[in-house]
Amino acid sequence: MSGPGRPPTESDSVLTGHNGPTPASRAAFVHLLARALLVCAVGAGALIGSACTKPAPESGPSRTALGYATMIGWLVSDRPGPPTTEDDLPVVFVETFGIEHDLVVQVEVLGELSERFDVRFVDTLEEATIADEDGAPVRYDGTLIGLGRFDVDSAVVVRGERYRGADDVVAFLFRLLWQGDRWQIEGEPEPVESEWFVSQP
Repeated sequence: MSGPGRPPTESDSVLTGHNGPTPASRAAFVHLLARALLVCAVGAGALIGSACTKPAPESGPSRTALGYATMIGWLVSDRPGPPTTEDDLPVVFVETFGIEHDLVVQVEVLGELSERFDVRFVDTLEEATIADEDGAPVRYDGTLIGLGRFDVDSAVVVRGERYRGADDVVAFLFRLLWQGDRWQIEGEPEPVESEWFVSQP
């Protein structure tokens, strides 16, 4: 049976609640859809790769996805992935602010972090937290990350926030530089006041 102690499995009923879809079930549905698209993308990439002698010049994840993956990795660096593949990956919920979800970018982020974290994009805080528990912790002992608008350029400043409970919220401004084919965080992210994940009532 699924519960706050572990992520739902394939056999769990995660898509509906007793009174219709719940925030957690909607998040689970989007997560499953993104995972399915990731599998399709990988399969399509393998077929294209076998049929072509040269990769497309712009092949690979978008700069936005690479930037988000870099920020998520830094914000959750204190919870590295498991030492063996038999263990569950740390659950990381992601909510973007100031920009609508792009499913392609979501799939690219999942692909970049699939060996380190179980990434799940959500639309609201309620989808990722257990509101009726003291401190409103994140589901499955996970982490909720908030990411700001990413304006693709050679140098950008993006807000990132981390929520693990009503009393465990941190926020930073990230300065990223595009170097070669990757984003690099310039110096240490600057601590700032949280704008998105305020203390719960």
